[in-house]
Amino acid sequence: MDSKPQSKPFSAVQKRPTASRALHLSRRELEFLAGELIGERVIVEWSSDKGLAGLDGRIVDETAGTFVLATPSGEKRVPKKSCALFFPGAGVLVEGKLIHCRPEERTKKLLERK
Repeated sequence: MDSKPQSKPFSAVQKRPTASRALHLSRRELEFLAGELIGERVIVEWSSDKGLAGLDGRIVDETAGTFVLATPSGEKRVPKKSCALFFPGAGVLVEGKLIHCRPEERTKKLLERK
């Protein structure tokens, strides 16, 4: 029987998502990311700080460079630039460097891309 080996699911600690994925977001994904993210559930899929990989919580505050997540073990500050974030409610996986800007500037940055 000739069967192909199955690929492993994405693992937060094995590899970083490719930059090309962030450049090929659909219009729906861009519109979601351009909107208000406070209150959204997020999972840190990958991080240069392995202690943050796999962190799951709700966004309670946002600055230009960080999200503050409410988790069962308390609030955690997560840097955007060094993480890949998954928003399960919208099914969006994005590299944090794409949304590394002030919340009020994110709409312009994402929706005016060519």
